[in-house]
Amino acid sequence: MEERMPNAHQLEHMEPNQRFEFSETNPTMADIEKSIPLYINNLTFNQDYLRVNHTTYRLTLIRKPTGGQPLLAAYLRDNANGGIKYDLDEFGMRDHTAEVIMMPGDIYFESPGQMAVEEDSDEKMEKEEKLLEGLRVAYQTTLSADLKATIDGIEAKVLPWKCRLENKEPPFETAVLVTRREGDGESKWVEDRFKKLYEAKKTLLYKFFGGRPTVIVEKLDVSKAGGVLRLPAGLKLRVGYLTVGANVASILNSLEPILDHQSFPMKKLTVMIGAELLDPVNYEHEILRNAKILQLVNSNYPIDSVDWLPVILEIVNPRLEVNGILLSATQLLCLIDKWIEDGRPIGRSAIIGVYGREVVSDLFDVLRDRQGVVTKVLEPRPFPEMFMIPISAASALRVECDYTMASSGTSRLCLHLMVVHDN
Repeated sequence: MEERMPNAHQLEHMEPNQRFEFSETNPTMADIEKSIPLYINNLTFNQDYLRVNHTTYRLTLIRKPTGGQPLLAAYLRDNANGGIKYDLDEFGMRDHTAEVIMMPGDIYFESPGQMAVEEDSDEKMEKEEKLLEGLRVAYQTTLSADLKATIDGIEAKVLPWKCRLENKEPPFETAVLVTRREGDGESKWVEDRFKKLYEAKKTLLYKFFGGRPTVIVEKLDVSKAGGVLRLPAGLKLRVGYLTVGANVASILNSLEPILDHQSFPMKKLTVMIGAELLDPVNYEHEILRNAKILQLVNSNYPIDSVDWLPVILEIVNPRLEVNGILLSATQLLCLIDKWIEDGRPIGRSAIIGVYGREVVSDLFDVLRDRQGVVTKVLEPRPFPEMFMIPISAASALRVECDYTMASSGTSRLCLHLMVVHDN
């Protein structure tokens, strides 16, 4: 019996990766499938991979021998380890031009702190070639595995250099390896039609997202996207929750043209903080300041290595969430005083991860002795007191502390601030 094709309603509610496969295996239905709205729960654009919900696609370059010559040992290891993450030129050297080519639809993300890769000079490579001769002689007597690994590495660098000097092709060709991972399952296939990663990435992203109406994305993560993102021209994403790196202004300025107007104001903007966030051009960006929820997450620095308080004091979003930042009782008191001084409006709130019960104890000792502060005792909990600090005749800042369940499933001690009606 002939298998029935899904109707439009079924396609709309089909898991995105299944829809991609459906279009691939049913090309006559591809235009119809693409005309139907696409909904994605989690979309991640990473420098090295694309993740759609729970499925990850990774594109790498592998070398294949030509002319009857075997691949060098280092190249075989590269292939065995899943390929390399960059393109090669006609001589087999790293192709830096491929990393800056811009095509219609592409957007560029700066990579903070990324060091430029310097090519080895001819003089250095000549020394490497002479060194290689001596190492090969030494290996014949020692058969050292470490020495063999060193020889393999030098051979892999010298070969493309010699090809460039002699203006000849290397004894290998390139192809793109596609790795698709979902849960514990993984599939791989080689795309021989592509010799360059940037071309393959462009084709893959067009196949997934090109020619569609606005794609609805609940959560988009570009916090580790760097370099050129190979998007199809005309792509529009309607995003609810967005995660970015610390170079907020650069990322948002690059991303804004592909975000549908209904993405604003952002429901939630998460910033993976770094030194760049200390620059006002980042924490004062309009999209950041207008987000309904702003979450600052530190996953890269020791919690006490940087003073983030100057940034936190300037945050005016309706809700602020802070995780992974060590704030002392004095700093938390400074934040509370700032909110009172500014007269934050009713409804403004913050939840701040606290590291150490003594921080809360010291803070509450100060608040307890303040004139005009109303103290209430709530149900039994580690810190049962709740403080109401007057802001105006009609509003007060409520301060309390309790354990809160984190997204990871673990509970953490948090300070809660909220501006409420003063009854």
